[in-house]
Amino acid sequence: MSNGYRTVNFISKNACGVNSCGETVFCLPGASKITANVRAATLGSSPPVAALPYPYDGVTDVVGNSLDGNSNSLAEGPSLDSYAWSFNTTDLVDLTAPKVLRITPESEAASFAVGGEVSLEFSKVMLGSSLNNGNLIFHGAKAGAAAYDSKLVPWWTVRMSYLDNLGAPTKDGSAAARSLVSAPHGNFLNDTFYYPEATSALKDLYQNCYFPPESLAPSAICAATPAKPYCCGSVSCGTPCKIDTTGRPYCQ
Repeated sequence: MSNGYRTVNFISKNACGVNSCGETVFCLPGASKITANVRAATLGSSPPVAALPYPYDGVTDVVGNSLDGNSNSLAEGPSLDSYAWSFNTTDLVDLTAPKVLRITPESEAASFAVGGEVSLEFSKVMLGSSLNNGNLIFHGAKAGAAAYDSKLVPWWTVRMSYLDNLGAPTKDGSAAARSLVSAPHGNFLNDTFYYPEATSALKDLYQNCYFPPESLAPSAICAATPAKPYCCGSVSCGTPCKIDTTGRPYCQ
């Protein structure tokens, strides 16, 4: 469960390979029809609130309102509001790593608003459970400093919305082709450099880990290898990046 309690990912127990980060990948049975059912909770005496005891016997929001599965703005209980669908699986394996197509703000942007939007548009739909503030990290440094300072970084969290093939917002799961990952945050400090870091622990729905060197324009690509997995600017490094007094990253 992730994305501010808006996304639930179900991953099978069937190991079917290893991703490029050396982690086990799990798959549904191939060439099969899968049927899913999301059960709405039984209603209590004051709909849309679900009946006690807790935990409820079906899906609710975080304050206990039962699922409106037929989207008619009424909570009508499991007989009308449980949501079912089916889909077919394939034996084809997707090993394509997700890439970042666009970032906001742009790299080395100046005069960025302290409460401005920070986001990354990925080339694929991402795995919600991999999107957290341990895998998307902020660092901060004062102008002229040569080291990060955690006290300069406000709170932040991670959210995801869905885009179609053209990059337009969509709530239709069948049309979703990309993810827009945003980082709502507390106000940044004035006269401070900030460095968002998207790690390879971010994954797409097929559990392929994000490969930073292949993202954005060719000028942003570095020849990263397992021995040198960090991209400090356009240079691959064997250790995490440091910053110089102009705010640019470099190899330690």
